[in-house]
Amino acid sequence: MRIRTARAAWLTGLLLAASPAGAEVGDRSPEDLARLASCVLRGTVQRVYTTTETAAGFRETTGVAELTVGAIDKGCGGEELVYARFATREWVGRGPAPTTSYGHRGLPRPGQTVRVYLTRGADGGYDVVLPNGFAVLR
Repeated sequence: MRIRTARAAWLTGLLLAASPAGAEVGDRSPEDLARLASCVLRGTVQRVYTTTETAAGFRETTGVAELTVGAIDKGCGGEELVYARFATREWVGRGPAPTTSYGHRGLPRPGQTVRVYLTRGADGGYDVVLPNGFAVLR
């Protein structure tokens, strides 16, 4: 139960923190993403792990993308493997969808090479910068 509560709090904070006045966040420029990120790297997606739950009219998906690091463009440690956390949600409730943040967009698939813009979470893990912190390179 404690893990579920912590994950829900992380997802809520992640989605709401980047959403001024509850409005959907527009895509950020590469320069803005780099400014906000403490770590920018290029790598290949090995696996994507997700968990999906439905609550209060939303289908919420939290996950991590497992990345083999190819190059570091800014910050980061010397890791060879990085787990980049992301979250999305989709309105599945009745009536029109509310105006709110729907999380990350442009999620990568295994085998793709990406540039990812990351911040360090309070727990030391890497969080993808909202909303378009994944940039598929090929």
